[in-house]
Amino acid sequence: MNFLLHRHFASIELGSALAGVGAMLPDLFRLAGRKLRAPRPDAPSAGPCGDEIGRGIGHHFETDRWFHVGRVFREGERETAALMRALPAPPPKLALFAHVIWEMCLDGAHLRRVGLGAVLAELRAAAPRLDPEVLAALAATTAPDATSDDHARVGQRVAELWERLLDGGWLEAYCSGEGRCFPLGGVRSLFGLPFFEPAERAVLARALERRLLAAEARLDALASEWPVASGHTGRGMR
Repeated sequence: MNFLLHRHFASIELGSALAGVGAMLPDLFRLAGRKLRAPRPDAPSAGPCGDEIGRGIGHHFETDRWFHVGRVFREGERETAALMRALPAPPPKLALFAHVIWEMCLDGAHLRRVGLGAVLAELRAAAPRLDPEVLAALAATTAPDATSDDHARVGQRVAELWERLLDGGWLEAYCSGEGRCFPLGGVRSLFGLPFFEPAERAVLARALERRLLAAEARLDALASEWPVASGHTGRGMR
């Protein structure tokens, strides 16, 4: 769930704002349905828009190959799990979500650095809406045994998630520990776990704020790790 960093790196490496949007889509499809596969970058395209989206999806998978084994991610995930386990009366199975929590915190740290307004402006300029034909074609790769109507419905859910992103409230929540509780609760709900109680949320918000600060302190290390690990020579973090 670090779609903002995926967008950032893909936009730089591929020189395409629309490919940056494509790099966000694997995470958005997973939010649309936990059992959906990630969309394949070689899905039948709907013109140049679909081609650029596909390039971004491919970049997402390429980046993940180094990101999840890199020092910044491995250490941060381990520290996050330890912190979640150390909370007083933690919510059920919270430490199992350390991977997702640390990804979200890195995204939040990036958003704090770049600025919510700047990121929203870039997203709205790149894709004020997502092409339903492209989304339906991608959905066919996430659930190949489903019907075309099912693919259209999945595509519609992803389009709705995209509209929520462009509204700004979702991304604003990424910028604080308190705000992070809601999207984390949403991810947990996909696995049948309850949303946080008020007392749990208060304790968790303070812990997530600590992890956001830790993520901010490691953004530059992540940027320096990226070209070495991936073989690219991008400009790194802004």
